[in-house]
Amino acid sequence: MILRILRRVVIALGAALLLGVTVFVLVRWQSLPAELPSHYDAAGNIDATSGKSGLWMLLILSWVLYGVMNLASLLPASAWNPPPKTPLALHAMRLVLSVMALFMTLCFCYLVLCTALCVPLGAWFLPVMLTLTFLPVAALVVISVKIT
Repeated sequence: MILRILRRVVIALGAALLLGVTVFVLVRWQSLPAELPSHYDAAGNIDATSGKSGLWMLLILSWVLYGVMNLASLLPASAWNPPPKTPLALHAMRLVLSVMALFMTLCFCYLVLCTALCVPLGAWFLPVMLTLTFLPVAALVVISVKIT
């Protein structure tokens, strides 16, 4: 039961974060420069620019990725290959997927904000993003070993 509640909190946090960034872009749209960063190098420095319409693509991608990852967590146990052995393992997998969606949403929201404000990402962005991407996977492995 606690895993379900925690998962709902994680989903709500991600949705609130995306909604906040979307509202920020909508409110600031008229004041954004015509050219915004469209690519960053591995050190987080801006190395290409394009029209500000690219910001919408980034936001749409963020929403779609968030939605797909959270919808995937709702798949029935029979859809997983192999299916989780216990209901607790299924809930743990669902929570991990939602946490991954939240972490990726954090990364995308930071990317949207840096793009809108025309500031570099910072050299720390890539290692932090990769850590946030793979940490839930490692956690799922540990949880799966302990549960089964």
